[in-house]
Formats: sequence, structure tokens, C-alpha cells
Amino acid sequence: DKDNAPPCCVKWGFEKTGPGQSCWPFYQSDNQCRGGWSFQNDQEIVDYPKTCGDKGLCLTRGYYKNLNYPPGPTPSTPTKYVSSNGKCTYVFDKDNAPPCC
Repeated sequence: DKDNAPPCCVKWGFEKTGPGQSCWPFYQSDNQCRGGWSFQNDQEIVDYPKTCGDKGLCLTRGYYKNLNYPPGPTPSTPTKYVSSNGKCTYVFDKDNAPPCC
């Protein structure tokens, strides 16, 4: 959802670049997107080491809020990604996407 995503997600997130291109899908506590690596799919981004500490991720459909990152309102859409190790859960959060994503 480009219209409600933080600007850095719109400009550099996986939704914009797609597979095999450098992207910056990690929305962090300083309200900036980080990355610069190439990924093949959303799950590969979710499984990337240390993503559990990020506020959210900029994936194919848009911004996903980290449910384990406090505080914040409950997202209205239940679509989610869970890291393969089960430590992180991200849900699509169109209504509360920060301006930079």
C-alpha cells in the first residue's frame, strides 16, 4: 500500500524494488529504513538476522509492523509473517504506517 507506507519504504522497500535488487526494507527505531542487500522474497527478509529488533519491515504488500516492538496500536489487517525460528511476528499495518515507510 504505497499511499500509506512510510516514505523510505515507498522509495527503497521491497515493494518498490522487487526480487534480486538492492533494497532497504528494515524500518528501525530511528524512523529510517536500512538495508542495501538483495532478497528473493518476503520470507527471506523476515528471516534476516536481527530483524526482530526492527519497528517494522517494508515488504511486497507494504509496511508490516513488528508485534514484538512496543508500543503501538493493534493493526487492523491480520496478514502476518513469522520468522522461521519463531522469534518474530510481523503484521500488515496499513493504518499505522510511519511516514518514512
